[in-house]
Amino acid sequence: MNPISIDSLKIRIPVRRVEVTNPTLLGNVVVQEIDQETGEFLDSKFKQRAVKFGEAEGCIGYELKALIYREQTLKGAEDFLTLLISSKALESQYLSGISASTLPTLLAKLNSLDIGAMSMDHLLEAKVSDIDFKRDWVALKEEMHSELKHWQPDYKPSQKKGVFLEYKNSKKIHMLRVNDRHSSSHIGRPFFKVYSKQMELEMNSPEFANAHLSPEDYKNLYRFEFTVKNKRAFKENYDLNIFTLQDALNLTQEELKQIELASVSKNFTFHARELAMKNDISINVGICLSLIEKFRPDGYSFLDIYDAITGHMPSKTKRRWWSNFEEACNILATDKPDVVSKEEAEGISELLEFREHYRKL
Repeated sequence: MNPISIDSLKIRIPVRRVEVTNPTLLGNVVVQEIDQETGEFLDSKFKQRAVKFGEAEGCIGYELKALIYREQTLKGAEDFLTLLISSKALESQYLSGISASTLPTLLAKLNSLDIGAMSMDHLLEAKVSDIDFKRDWVALKEEMHSELKHWQPDYKPSQKKGVFLEYKNSKKIHMLRVNDRHSSSHIGRPFFKVYSKQMELEMNSPEFANAHLSPEDYKNLYRFEFTVKNKRAFKENYDLNIFTLQDALNLTQEELKQIELASVSKNFTFHARELAMKNDISINVGICLSLIEKFRPDGYSFLDIYDAITGHMPSKTKRRWWSNFEEACNILATDKPDVVSKEEAEGISELLEFREHYRKL
């Protein structure tokens, strides 16, 4: 699984610090109150009023949005250049996400647009909100479909929000989405989604993918995306003081992992599951071989079989079975590719890593 990085966010830069040159922006200042606790706009008109920079400005297959807000606070009024930025602005580096290493690419793109002259300091010191973080990994669609369909029964009941499964392409699960992206509270049940990035690009963003990526870049790619809406959410949920983009980029992978996993644990209580089998199970690769060979042709997924073997084992024993299972798949990929293909065998490690990472083996 790849490192966590930023997929999109909203930033605010004081106009007194950056020379805005776009006349449409300068003539479209929106007066807005700011929630002092969260740092978010009250009754935001951003989507309706924002100036869009798209294909005509060299943003092929995506848009960047900008608006000048006059923030009304207890200290008085101040104008801020507000930008809604997607990692698609990185173009060929899109899948890397926004990070310290890709920030120069993002800055160059922003300065190529008719917005104004920005510096690296402007970006790093910008106030942030509405941050979507993401993590990518490779997995076969059939296996992820089998895994995600088991998440829904383990969802913690809620009167307001729920799990939404989107089916595409012969009713395979394309996305598991928990709560609502725009109305999700900064506390309680955070928003996240797990989805096929390959299918999302092919169906929703083909122009962007064709212009900036190779199909091999996102083949069998899945994404876990989770949101932290504002500074109050960072503080109350994770005891982190995140005010600026520099603060967000300074978050360690361990800190980001804890935020990521909290978005799952606040919404789910996972229970062990197993597939009923009559065979006696002993701990060795031969058992894995026989069970995979027996049940794969009947349509059971690799994780169904893995769960049947390890369902009642302690965690340390399950971890040892991971290597047994991988070895069995590799043997079958060589000896009986009609049962386990080479591509399936190569994907087992990442699939089991996904399982361990989010809901434990």
